[in-house]
Amino acid sequence: MSGHPLRDRAAIVGVGYTEFSKSSGVSTLALALRAIAAAVSDAGLELSDLDGVATHRVFDSVQAAVVAQALGIRDCRYYVDQFGGGSASHSVVAQAAMAVSMGVADYVVCWRAINARSEYRMGGTGRPPPDVVEFQYQTPYGYATPPQQFAAMARAYMDRYDVPREAFGRVAITQRANAARSPRAMMRNPITMDDYLSSRWIAEPLCLFDCCLETDASIAVVVT
Repeated sequence: MSGHPLRDRAAIVGVGYTEFSKSSGVSTLALALRAIAAAVSDAGLELSDLDGVATHRVFDSVQAAVVAQALGIRDCRYYVDQFGGGSASHSVVAQAAMAVSMGVADYVVCWRAINARSEYRMGGTGRPPPDVVEFQYQTPYGYATPPQQFAAMARAYMDRYDVPREAFGRVAITQRANAARSPRAMMRNPITMDDYLSSRWIAEPLCLFDCCLETDASIAVVVT
């Protein structure tokens, strides 16, 4: 059996990130540029080597075109500005891998930059809903934030496969244990199953520890 078509044809060669904080004090553009500069330095490259940019956002970050201009990219050979949240990160990197493997670009930087704690809080009030089709049917019922949306899927999964809450709890406990090993993580205190089961509901069956922490940060990777 042959390997995957992208095997040995694309690689992540640099990683960069900013501090994870509750208040970065700078714009999402500044965060993006700091993480990208760190990733490019980690790869042993210069900003002038970049010829592709790729990001994802939910109306909560800076446009990829603005970042490309700020980086001084004169001949942007590959460009992606994708709508979507956390799960979109995988597809953005995969698309960059396809681009470099096909010779569309040589060095593509993929990043995500957000002031999710201090500026744009997903599902917060005082802002218009995203202009995607499904939101017109969701927002009148207060069905707009990720915990609300994924709670329905979680309940369907639990009912279909007879999954207890403790199964979700083990995920949360493991994630926190992983965070405890990272000096960059904001939440490093271990949690127990009792902690998980006694935490307050956010959108049943999802509780506090099923939800990620809103954070100001940016992360970037260089794909070649």
